[in-house]
Amino acid sequence: KTNSGCGFIIKNISTSEYILPNNLEDKCKQDRIKVWLKCRPIRPAQGICTNGNPITIKEIKIIE
Repeated sequence: KTNSGCGFIIKNISTSEYILPNNLEDKCKQDRIKVWLKCRPIRPAQGICTNGNPITIKEIKIIE
């Protein structure tokens, strides 16, 4: 979760890139959890947070 009003962002631990999901499930809206996800990039809309690259999640799983 960010302090800049962007909502939740996800950090890719492989690339250190931040992504901004537009359809994150409520069960995954927790700070500092690890998830596996399959996603696709989307074109950013005007005025959206610049802290991450916007994506649509196709599949997500919490890693225990």
